[in-house]
Amino acid sequence: MGEVFVYCTANCLELKNVSFSYGDKEVLHSVNMSLKKGGQYAIVGPSGSGKTSIINIITGLYSINSGSIAINGSLLNDRCLKEWRRWFTVVSQDNLLFSTSIKENLFFGLDSLPSEEEIVLCLKKACLDGVISINDLEKNIGEQGMALSGGQRQRLQIARAYLRKAPIIILDEATSNLDVKTERCVLNNLLKLHEYDISIVISHRLSTIIDSDVIFFIEDGQLLDQGKHRDLVERCPSYRLFVQKSFLEN
Repeated sequence: MGEVFVYCTANCLELKNVSFSYGDKEVLHSVNMSLKKGGQYAIVGPSGSGKTSIINIITGLYSINSGSIAINGSLLNDRCLKEWRRWFTVVSQDNLLFSTSIKENLFFGLDSLPSEEEIVLCLKKACLDGVISINDLEKNIGEQGMALSGGQRQRLQIARAYLRKAPIIILDEATSNLDVKTERCVLNNLLKLHEYDISIVISHRLSTIIDSDVIFFIEDGQLLDQGKHRDLVERCPSYRLFVQKSFLEN
C-alpha cells in the first residue's frame, strides 16, 4: 500500500484573508478562520454560500486567489499536495463506494491493513455493528453500494474514514440519510470522544451542528459571524433567519 505516512498533531488550521474564484466569479471574500486542536466546528449557511468551496480549498483541490492556508504554521503553498491531503479525511454526501466487497471499500486508500480489532471498532463507531459483522466483509455491496440502504452507505464511508485516522475529519452532509437517533450515535462516537484533533461538519440539520464549539456562518462568500449557536441567534439576524428557515424545512 505504499510508504506509511506518520501523522503529526494538528494543533491549528488557519485561513487568513482567503479569497477564491471559480473563473471570473469570486465565491469567497477575505475569509479568516482559526480552528484549534480539540475543537468541533461547523460551517453553515444558505445553499451556494461557499461552504463546500471552503472544504475544496483547505484540502488543496483548488488554489486560492489570495491569502494563506496553514496547518501548524506550515503553509499549503509550501507543501507537497499529496502529503498535505493526508492531514484530512473527508466524508461527503456523495456515494463514494465501489462495486466490490465491504472489505475492499473499507480498506481503500489506507497506508496499512487494519487489524480485526480495528475493523470491529470502526463498524461500531459508524453504528454498523448491528448490520455488518466481521464475517460479512467479503460480501459484495453491488453497483455503487446499492445492496445497502442510503444510510448504510453513508455509515460505511464513515467507517472507512475512521480507519484512515487522519488528524482532521470533515463531514460534508455526511449524515443526511441517517435518522436523527442514528446520526446522534455516529457523531457522538466519532466527535464527542475526541478521536480527531479537529472536526469540521457541514450540515443543513440544526441537530447536527447546534452543539459545535464554534459555528462559522457563511453568506454570499463572506464569513458573517462565528460563535456558539445561542450567541449567533441573539446577535446575527442572518443566522437567526437561517435557523428559522431550517426549522420550517425540517
